[in-house]
Amino acid sequence: MSDTPRITAGYDADAPREVVFPVATRRVADAAPPGPDPALLAQNLAAALTTLCGGEVAVTATAGDALPALAGWAGPDGGTCTIGGGAGLAAALLNRECGGAFEVAAGGGQSPHAVRRAAVLIVGLRDLLAPDTATWDACPPGPVTAFAVTVTGVSDRIDVGMVAPPAAVSAKDFGDWPVRLRGVLDGLAVPVRLVLHEGKVAVRAARALSIGDVIPIATAHEVGLRVGTLALAHGQVIDSETGSPRVRIVARARCALQEQP
Repeated sequence: MSDTPRITAGYDADAPREVVFPVATRRVADAAPPGPDPALLAQNLAAALTTLCGGEVAVTATAGDALPALAGWAGPDGGTCTIGGGAGLAAALLNRECGGAFEVAAGGGQSPHAVRRAAVLIVGLRDLLAPDTATWDACPPGPVTAFAVTVTGVSDRIDVGMVAPPAAVSAKDFGDWPVRLRGVLDGLAVPVRLVLHEGKVAVRAARALSIGDVIPIATAHEVGLRVGTLALAHGQVIDSETGSPRVRIVARARCALQEQP
């Protein structure tokens, strides 16, 4: 069964008319929303590093070009996250976890183990900086802010860029389903009753009615028009050249269906 919202309208012998509503989706704005304030981002980064690394943490924004090998992700709501750097901090964490200095790759570069530890550190930072996003997809890196990072005496640099998800589009951008729904409801057939007379009668008198009895009606020429229990209008019975009864509408009931502005 589809999860798409739908409504089925019909009455008695009328064939049901089904209207399917479009699923609301978010639209990425033409211009990306601005990233968070660098001071706030530095505060959030310090809190995330404290959780991941422990110890005394200091984070300050700094000028500089983005570090190579930046990783970028996009969330299902349109928000993006870009993080790079942290190689020195990741190496220090690896040494601490292994109980001593870890081996250095040939040529003086980082070992594959240190590279993998840096990737784990970056993913952990991403999840702590955007805790409300459950799933991520890889995307090209976006603009970042460079931060000088010191964790328990280990100095490093981490570049972070966060772009908030775009706002959801308004209902007017969801298509023409309100107009189509109104058209279906306007064409919906409903029974209309002409109420010639209403009054109270005792059960004993009602049970005593027999063929040929005459019931007086005080408002023979005044009728009410109803749809179920809803009072629709008030009218008068008028003469007709064809002999068929006709009703002239003289007033609409206040509780009748009104046109919406």
